[in-house]
Amino acid sequence: MDQLAVDDSALPIAGGHPPGNVLGVVGLVLLGYAYLAGLLLLLVAVLAWFVVSMVLAKSLLLVKLALPVGGFAWMVVRSLWVQVPPPPGLRIGQRDAPALMDMIRSLRRAMRAPRFHRVLITDDFNAAVVQVPRLGALGWHRNYLLIGLPLLRALTPEQFKAVLAHEFGHLARGHGRMANWLYRLRQSWQRLVGEIERQSHWGSFLVKPFFGWYVGRFTKATFPMARRNEYQADASAAAQTSPATLAEALTTVELVAGLLPEQCWPAVYGRAATQAEPVDGVYDLLAAETRQALSAGAIEAGVQRAMARRTDDMDTHPSLSDRLAAIGMAPRVVLPAEGAGADRLLEPALADLVAALDGRWRESVAGEWRELHASLQADQARLVELRGLVEDDRCSEEERVERAFLEERVGLGPDVALDLLRELADARTDDPELAFSVGRRLALRGDGQAVAYLERAIALDEEAIAPGAQILRDFHLQRGETGPAARWSEILEERIAVQEEAYHERSTLSLRDPLEPHGLDEPALQALRESLRPVEDLRKLWLARKPVKHHPERPHYVLGFTIAPHIFFNRECDFVHVRDQILRLAVLPGDLFVCSVQGVNGRFRRRLSSLPGSRVL
Repeated sequence: MDQLAVDDSALPIAGGHPPGNVLGVVGLVLLGYAYLAGLLLLLVAVLAWFVVSMVLAKSLLLVKLALPVGGFAWMVVRSLWVQVPPPPGLRIGQRDAPALMDMIRSLRRAMRAPRFHRVLITDDFNAAVVQVPRLGALGWHRNYLLIGLPLLRALTPEQFKAVLAHEFGHLARGHGRMANWLYRLRQSWQRLVGEIERQSHWGSFLVKPFFGWYVGRFTKATFPMARRNEYQADASAAAQTSPATLAEALTTVELVAGLLPEQCWPAVYGRAATQAEPVDGVYDLLAAETRQALSAGAIEAGVQRAMARRTDDMDTHPSLSDRLAAIGMAPRVVLPAEGAGADRLLEPALADLVAALDGRWRESVAGEWRELHASLQADQARLVELRGLVEDDRCSEEERVERAFLEERVGLGPDVALDLLRELADARTDDPELAFSVGRRLALRGDGQAVAYLERAIALDEEAIAPGAQILRDFHLQRGETGPAARWSEILEERIAVQEEAYHERSTLSLRDPLEPHGLDEPALQALRESLRPVEDLRKLWLARKPVKHHPERPHYVLGFTIAPHIFFNRECDFVHVRDQILRLAVLPGDLFVCSVQGVNGRFRRRLSSLPGSRVL
């Protein structure tokens, strides 16, 4: 079947940036493989020298000199052999779900996509193609197709076919083959560098610094191409099904993806108020909650919210409105009849798969569920106590606020809670948290009175600007009020820029940053020392204060440390372990940036030690 043509010049690009420079991207690809090739050549050369030395050695001394070389060769092998774990899920085959496997096979052949080594059923509301390298940094991928049971139940078989076709579009060898290759390479590099960061083995210093720089650069350079690849995958899906079917799938997925965390899963966990153990049949219950949440009014409001969202410049996936515009369709919601969802493609294994996923879920949440049950039981007892205080007119304002939130969580429900909170907010007009709580709840209901409450919260509290502006932007967009929506969108962007700048100045440290004495008295320093007494291997500490532009009323401290040397050498994970302990235990009246001042960070040690009174341990 021919691919649906897409006019690349008409596709929205992140942040208005032009398409990626193909030659520059190809150069980056070659650079990554050149680095790997260089490590392999180094490995071969070292091993050859080691073997020749062992063969020709006529003295024990030469053999002893060759042994460290062999150790270095092993280090190179270890650095390249990064084990990326396979994704979790229940494996199925032709006998388990012949209808689904036939659909996969038919689509794969029509789209000239590579075969899948494993098809896994998961508990996610998602479908995805994951490539796991068998040889670490050297590649040789194994292809996994992940299909979420909740997703299957939300779609008709034909809608699900459109979702599958989109995922296969990223693998297709036909039109856009190079773009698909770059898309998959981008995913592989990101997964690989994440695993290198997580494992942090002793040979990783050979690849970690390079790939830490390289993957960030490669990801940024290929972002426009990855965004366009999403549109091309949509075009492939529309060609394999129809634009109308794809529009149904995209709209339904966006709608249900918002309802699951906002309404459906909270309704499931709400049963912990009366049940001490996790519920049985959670995915049947979740499907029932989803159907109940998808009333006609909820569908209309949900579609309006989804269409109001704008494409995020940090995510390669375009917004629903942009994706629908690219295929020339309006939003469409066609829900499957009960029992006619795409999950029937899993027959005859459906019942066993559902039971297995239910069992896994109960096992994974058992501890969390019992804690939640105990918490909700305590909340119910506290609510009874607060109601009694209200009746006796012995309830403080803080206790009235607490009672309102408890009514929403374990009591009479959100309507009663909103009435109580509004009464309190109208009485305490100088309280930004109450105004924000009322405004947010009214905005979710589409009530125009939300604006006044949210604007009051923003005027009273700087921290309410970003979340309040986002709610007001979306609220006005849903009502078709583009002028106010644009104004709040501009305020939100300005605020996010300020927050990012504030975060950057507190989360980074360079030799050019000014530092000054910490200014703490001896009791505060003694409290710091006592709090860090349990930290193992901690040897020396220097403390300074970094002047900051944003929120200067909240002091920002810089703490440099050294650790005791191990028998051979300190590994990076040793420094990370000590740093994490310091961040968790340190008692200071402000924010804290912690870094090792050994090795490559030795210059920071000189900077810190030059300040009077900086040595605190």
